Amino acid sequence: MKNCILSINLEDPIDFKYPKPSKSFIESLKKGNECVELREKPGILLANSYYKQGIKGALDKMFVRARVSRALEDALSFLPKEYGFIVFDAYRSKTTQKSLFESFSKQIAANHPHMSTEQLYAETRKFVAHPDESSRFRVPPHNSGGAIDLGLTIKDHPLEMGTSFDDLTSKAATNFFEEPYAPSSGLQETQWAEARKNRRILFNCMREAGFTNWKYEWWHFDMGNSLWSQELGLPWIYDSMNL
Repeated sequence: MKNCILSINLEDPIDFKYPKPSKSFIESLKKGNECVELREKPGILLANSYYKQGIKGALDKMFVRARVSRALEDALSFLPKEYGFIVFDAYRSKTTQKSLFESFSKQIAANHPHMSTEQLYAETRKFVAHPDESSRFRVPPHNSGGAIDLGLTIKDHPLEMGTSFDDLTSKAATNFFEEPYAPSSGLQETQWAEARKNRRILFNCMREAGFTNWKYEWWHFDMGNSLWSQELGLPWIYDSMNL
């Protein structure tokens, strides 16, 4: 399934081995560091989830680095014509980051009351970066403008991805559905197969455009930021956008 020449088939199994970026690609990240507003267009819907949820600090507009915006356009061009993206979140203020960390921690604690403080902290960090953990990230991924959360659509209708955005369970892991069907998952086998297919398409088109994925969240992709640099073993490029 592809509508242009790609190095992979969009329905290939998820593979977290990423090609090494070229020098010209790295230079394009450095040159494309200006902040730009994401705008709706054919194939790109903006959910702006946290603003609509009333999360503290969330903005009424969505922003990314210019090079990230262009890469999103590249990823869109790799999809069949009827497919598109729904963008849940992009740039995130530290105020929003803190609010989400506290909210997610409470949700996880409620679902896992026997977790120790250390276990709860570690589990929460899978799904949201702490806003002030400089030993891990001097700049949280979303605060840099180099992270984007998104899903797939067909004719503007969101597709089955196996979980909702911001699901805080093991099913949110990008390659969860690469395993054999598990009836205990609560999903029908057809849903399992559909989620696997759609996650592969999303992952592969974003990977082809130069993004890396945070493996605990099928929706989270990075470029030029701290998570991207860790995945590729390269220096990170994007500092805080401080909007």
